[in-house]
Amino acid sequence: MVFESKLLCKIIGFIHLINNQLYKSKYLPIFKRLGIHSVFALIALIVIGGATRVMEAGLACPDWPLCYGSFLPFNHMNLRVFLEWFHRLDAFLVGVLILFKFTLSIIWRTEIPNWLPKTYSLLLFLVIVQGSFGALTVINLLDSYTVSGHLLIAFLLLITTISINQNLENDAIQEPLIWWRLLLFVPLLLTLIQSFIGVRLSSTWSAHICLSFNKQCLILN
Repeated sequence: MVFESKLLCKIIGFIHLINNQLYKSKYLPIFKRLGIHSVFALIALIVIGGATRVMEAGLACPDWPLCYGSFLPFNHMNLRVFLEWFHRLDAFLVGVLILFKFTLSIIWRTEIPNWLPKTYSLLLFLVIVQGSFGALTVINLLDSYTVSGHLLIAFLLLITTISINQNLENDAIQEPLIWWRLLLFVPLLLTLIQSFIGVRLSSTWSAHICLSFNKQCLILN
């Protein structure tokens, strides 16, 4: 009886080892690679969005989700239209990529950590909200709060994606100390606040208004 129990324990341990190796050799690298592509695509999306804002191209495509009623507006193409069109294209590809990762996490849910499908569902929800804000920026003619929310959600998508990648890379590393988490969280929060203030200044033309009153805005002049 003791021998049979030991044998059963060894078999269970061997099966568990095989499952771990399968997870490490097959599924984990796939999510890591997709995660890296997602980070670069999100960074490009934020940069292109910033360029679109600087070039005042937010309404270069007056309709949504198409641009001048077509997927590729050759007849209306110029630098501003291209920036807005490419920004939407990149956003669409990011959404497809995140949807693909979420689908894989559901298919392989028995072979991956429980937190992964849940986190990808959060990412998918953020993408839907982000797309809605993107539509509202056009419908509401670049309303300041809508533009600010659009940027902040993009940062949340990027932060969440990077966090997922770090957890996948450092799965076996011990949880960081609370003070270390706080040390990382504070500058991140300050960066988000600064970004929100910056996009509010940009979307309300506050700097231009301020500079029109020479005495009150010497520090910016």
